[in-house]
Amino acid sequence: MSQPQHVDLTFGISYGDEIDKAQGVLEKLVAAPPLALADPAPVIQLNELADLSVNFMVRTVHLTQPVGSGSGA
Repeated sequence: MSQPQHVDLTFGISYGDEIDKAQGVLEKLVAAPPLALADPAPVIQLNELADLSVNFMVRTVHLTQPVGSGSGA
Protein backbone atom coordinates (compact mmCIF):
# COMPACT_ATOMS: atom_id res chain seq x y z
CA MET A 1 0.00 0.00 0.00
CA SER A 2 1.25 3.50 -0.83
CA GLN A 3 2.19 5.83 1.99
CA PRO A 4 2.04 9.65 1.95
CA GLN A 5 5.41 11.40 1.93
CA HIS A 6 5.92 15.11 2.56
CA VAL A 7 8.33 16.72 0.10
CA ASP A 8 9.94 20.15 0.61
CA LEU A 9 11.90 21.62 -2.30
CA THR A 10 13.52 24.94 -3.14
CA PHE A 11 13.63 26.27 -6.71
CA GLY A 12 15.58 29.36 -7.69
CA ILE A 13 15.06 31.65 -10.65
CA SER A 14 17.05 34.61 -11.92
CA TYR A 15 16.11 38.13 -10.86
CA GLY A 16 15.38 38.80 -14.55
CA ASP A 17 12.82 35.97 -14.81
CA GLU A 18 9.06 36.45 -14.52
CA ILE A 19 7.89 35.44 -11.03
CA ASP A 20 4.27 34.75 -12.08
CA LYS A 21 5.38 32.56 -14.98
CA ALA A 22 7.79 30.60 -12.77
CA GLN A 23 5.08 30.04 -10.16
CA GLY A 24 2.73 28.77 -12.88
CA VAL A 25 5.34 26.29 -14.10
CA LEU A 26 5.89 25.02 -10.55
CA GLU A 27 2.14 24.63 -10.03
CA LYS A 28 1.92 22.46 -13.16
CA LEU A 29 4.92 20.38 -12.09
CA VAL A 30 3.60 19.50 -8.64
CA ALA A 31 0.21 18.56 -10.06
CA ALA A 32 1.69 16.39 -12.84
CA PRO A 33 3.03 13.27 -11.10
CA PRO A 34 0.47 10.45 -10.99
CA LEU A 35 1.07 10.01 -7.26
CA ALA A 36 0.54 13.68 -6.27
CA LEU A 37 -2.19 14.32 -3.73
CA ALA A 38 -4.67 17.18 -4.07
CA ASP A 39 -5.38 17.13 -0.32
CA PRO A 40 -3.48 18.61 1.32
CA ALA A 41 -2.99 21.04 -1.54
CA PRO A 42 0.57 21.83 -2.60
CA VAL A 43 2.07 25.07 -1.27
CA ILE A 44 4.19 27.19 -3.60
CA GLN A 45 5.38 30.54 -2.37
CA LEU A 46 8.12 33.06 -2.86
CA ASN A 47 10.44 32.26 -0.01
CA GLU A 48 13.69 34.20 -0.30
CA LEU A 49 15.41 36.98 -2.18
CA ALA A 50 18.90 35.46 -2.20
CA ASP A 51 22.09 37.06 -3.49
CA LEU A 52 21.87 35.48 -6.94
CA SER A 53 18.31 34.13 -7.19
CA VAL A 54 14.67 34.49 -6.23
CA ASN A 55 13.78 31.27 -4.39
CA PHE A 56 10.45 29.50 -4.22
CA MET A 57 9.53 27.01 -1.52
CA VAL A 58 7.46 24.07 -2.75
CA ARG A 59 5.78 21.82 -0.19
CA THR A 60 3.70 18.89 -1.39
CA VAL A 61 2.57 15.41 -0.41
CA HIS A 62 2.96 12.41 -2.73
CA LEU A 63 2.16 8.77 -2.40
CA THR A 64 5.15 6.46 -2.38
CA GLN A 65 5.09 3.06 -4.01
CA PRO A 66 6.25 0.10 -1.97
CA VAL A 67 9.56 -1.41 -3.07
CA GLY A 68 9.03 -3.86 -5.91
CA SER A 69 5.66 -2.44 -6.99
CA GLY A 70 6.98 -0.22 -9.81
CA SER A 71 7.75 -1.20 -13.35
CA GLY A 72 11.46 -1.37 -12.56
CA ALA A 73 14.38 -1.09 -14.93
